[in-house]
Amino acid sequence: MFLNGSIRILSVSPDMIMKRVFLTYYREKLIDWKTVRFVLDEKRISLAKPIDELGLKDGDQINAMVS
Repeated sequence: MFLNGSIRILSVSPDMIMKRVFLTYYREKLIDWKTVRFVLDEKRISLAKPIDELGLKDGDQINAMVS
């Protein structure tokens, strides 16, 4: 999800680490990585975790929070 409330859909593989997903977001929005935190079910997501370890399924949504 983008900061303005819009949604960005990404195709990812289960073994992809979240850092790659987040870097895509930072590049597209032209923002500093230090200013945004990503959360799933109100818990901060680790950059090093692969998608399958988070239990994400098709259609799940990650929220971007400005810090």
